[in-house]
Amino acid sequence: PTVEQARDLYSRSTVWVVPSKSEGFGMPVVEAMACGSAVVATDCGGTRDIITDGENGFLVPVGDVDTIVEKVSILLGDPGMRRRIVENSRRTVAHFSWKHMADRFEQVLASLANHPPAAAGRDVELPAARA
Repeated sequence: PTVEQARDLYSRSTVWVVPSKSEGFGMPVVEAMACGSAVVATDCGGTRDIITDGENGFLVPVGDVDTIVEKVSILLGDPGMRRRIVENSRRTVAHFSWKHMADRFEQVLASLANHPPAAAGRDVELPAARA
């Protein structure tokens, strides 16, 4: 789908389920959270870097359909819990904004420039910055 169509799908979804067997970063998780969907995802790959189980979504074992159904039922049946999870997930996705990630990347580069890592027992020289 187009970005607009995906945004519309996420926004109309009360609960978004990501039943992956393996997952990279988990962009659909972040996109769904940003659009206000509560997320139930399998505990694989990048999803565990994004979701704190029970706080900003639910993580379930890969292939455990019964637990997926249970967590979706909980979210649909408890609007207060769902609201809390959605509010927490919106705070989570703020950490994945372009600005936040660029600021964090700059911090890491500055730290490396000030304290270069050692390799094979000797200091590693970083190339000089060019103007």
